[in-house]
Amino acid sequence: MNDFDQDRARTVAERLDKLEARISKLESITLQTAEKKTLVLSKSEKGLPRALNKLIQEGFLNTPKFRKEVQDEMKRQGYYYSKQAIQNALARDFMKKKRILTRIGKRGKWKYVLKK
Repeated sequence: MNDFDQDRARTVAERLDKLEARISKLESITLQTAEKKTLVLSKSEKGLPRALNKLIQEGFLNTPKFRKEVQDEMKRQGYYYSKQAIQNALARDFMKKKRILTRIGKRGKWKYVLKK
C-alpha cells in the first residue's frame, strides 16, 4: 500500500473508533432511561404513589389518560383519593420529581402518559 492509501485507511479506522464510542455512549443512556421507567414497588412507598406506580407497571399509562380516567381506574382497584391529590401526585411526583410521566393537551385538559 502506498502512503496515500495508508493515511486513508488510518482516517477511516479513527472515524470508526469515534462512531463506536458514540454508539456505546448512546446505548448506555438509552439503557439508563429504560431502567428509570421500570419501577419497582418498594415497601417504603405507600398510599397514592404506590397505587400510581402499580398503574404504571400494569401499563395503564402507556396510552394518554385524563386524570379522571386514572381516578376511575384507581377506584376500580379499590383506591380512593381526591381528584386534587391525584392531580398533584401526577404532576409533582411523577412528572417533575421522578420524570416518568409527561402530559399532553392544553391547560385544564391534560392527558398523562408514560415518557417514551
